[in-house]
Amino acid sequence: MAKFEYKFPELGEGLHEGEIIKMHIKPGDKVTDDDIIMEVQNDKAVVEVPCPVNGTVQEVFAKDGDVFNVGQVVAVIDAEGELPEQEDAPEAPATSPEPSAAAQGGAAGAARF
Repeated sequence: MAKFEYKFPELGEGLHEGEIIKMHIKPGDKVTDDDIIMEVQNDKAVVEVPCPVNGTVQEVFAKDGDVFNVGQVVAVIDAEGELPEQEDAPEAPATSPEPSAAAQGGAAGAARF
């Protein structure tokens, strides 16, 4: 089993935070991928957020009414199997690095990935 830090996901383009309306998990709970682990209110709607892994919830850092920013750790899950990749909090727009890579010879820049 591997420790998986579940980070608050980006719930829509340009949305950087959300209020947790209802947490559906607590330490010790068994979760499977696609179980709804929380309901989040953003600027536009209430969204049900699924769990991306199978495992056992170790810690929960959020409670009903908390406001979380994209990338903040919401829970730690002792996960089974392969862990999905998670993006960290958004940084500079994705288009920023590409022109400089293309200027240095696009094919060589792409080979680094």
